[in-house]
Amino acid sequence: MDNIAVGYCTGLIIKSVCYKNCRVDIESLFVKEEYRRKGIGKALMIFMEKEAISRNILHFHIITNKKNGNTVKFYENIGYTQTEEILLDKTYINNK
Repeated sequence: MDNIAVGYCTGLIIKSVCYKNCRVDIESLFVKEEYRRKGIGKALMIFMEKEAISRNILHFHIITNKKNGNTVKFYENIGYTQTEEILLDKTYINNK
């Protein structure tokens, strides 16, 4: 806005030998707090979706914390639905 970067969206195109079609994993979406609720996040997501669709990628995947109600509502309002997927995580600690 006004030649100032106020947000960004990053994603990865994922191609796997396990699945016929690619998908886009939305890695992050951020809008500076004072610019939120102005349609910027939605515009960024629409841009990402159109770019993927132009490459014939039709599936999108987003991981977010279920406790982050505002984020979940945002994605639901633009057409995303919650699934029953389970995220498993593991962190190694380097004890040198």
